[in-house]
Amino acid sequence: IEMKMRKPPVSESFLFMTTTVPVLLLEVVFSNRFVEQGWGGFCLTTLLIFGTVLFGMRFSRKIFRRVNRPAFNLLRAMNFEASSGYVVISEEIRTSVLFVYIMQRKPKAWQERMLKIIEDKTKLPGGWKQTLPDFDSHLDEIGHIEDAADEEFEPFEEE
Repeated sequence: IEMKMRKPPVSESFLFMTTTVPVLLLEVVFSNRFVEQGWGGFCLTTLLIFGTVLFGMRFSRKIFRRVNRPAFNLLRAMNFEASSGYVVISEEIRTSVLFVYIMQRKPKAWQERMLKIIEDKTKLPGGWKQTLPDFDSHLDEIGHIEDAADEEFEPFEEE
């Protein structure tokens, strides 16, 4: 996070435009030279452009995730702060361009909650562990969870 905190995250469309559009331009320019005229050439060029766009979208999505990994990590930490009420992000990162950029794109109520958490300055306790609720408790009430020890099956014998 500290390496990329001085810049906002890069958009996926910007990466797509910078990586795929030059290749598409070259395909269109050179399609007249290498592909014959007519429906066959038109279909071949269309399929080539379609394949390039699909490959370019996939490639730019991979680069987007790799380049913006610090922003995703910071967003994860911000969501943890908002849900737990504990401060885990340092003041140095809070004043960064990346933090402000992410904060501006959140709803107003979320921003107000984060500001109250920051003002409170309650640090995360040292031995803190996450506790999760029992997600299967509702299944027991409707009879979906059965105990295996309650009933044993008897072997079936034909007479």
